[in-house]
Amino acid sequence: MKIRQAGRPKIINREAVINIALNQYWEHGIENVSLTNIANLLKISRPTIYNEFSNEDNLIAEVIQKYINISAEPSDLNYDNFKQYPNHLFTHFKSNIYDNNKYLINNYTHHGIKRPKKAIGCLLQKSILNKYNFKSKSFNIINKYNIKRQKRLIKYIKSAQTAEVFINDIDPIFYSKYLQALFCLIQTLKLQRIKIPTIKNIINEALNKILINKYIL
Repeated sequence: MKIRQAGRPKIINREAVINIALNQYWEHGIENVSLTNIANLLKISRPTIYNEFSNEDNLIAEVIQKYINISAEPSDLNYDNFKQYPNHLFTHFKSNIYDNNKYLINNYTHHGIKRPKKAIGCLLQKSILNKYNFKSKSFNIINKYNIKRQKRLIKYIKSAQTAEVFINDIDPIFYSKYLQALFCLIQTLKLQRIKIPTIKNIINEALNKILINKYIL
């Protein structure tokens, strides 16, 4: 009696899986996309994806890290140089409100990103809002980047205070969290289909609490 040999696992393009997953997660939300959805789009089986990534958390973690590398990090670098990019906070808010990369200065990597047609807002912000639904690897990547962004925002706020753009008696640590919360608020309002003028008015009100001179997005 012949024993049937198990077939060799199908070889897949790891980067292709990550790219498809990134677009699907961004467009529909990570929590709404299954490995079956991704496998069907690639015309492969779920076990093939498991063979490559070991588990779903590893795939989600790699997708979030890629989005950070191509989108969040190139944008957030400008917070380190207030002198050259004093308006970066405001252009960053505009980019999030309008879902348009043109507002981000000196960020050519970000400019080249092809946004999925039905994507709303920022994949990282969506992930931050849902981070407690993720397993450890994805959760840790989001938290680690949040800490990194907070440090940059603290530096930016201190520089803005020195330049007399922000009120001097605000606490940079507290207001770095305040600004991060505003980015999450924009994402939440966009997902609720709140109109852009209303979102702008809300963010303008929040920003003008800490600015010496009023600024209109």
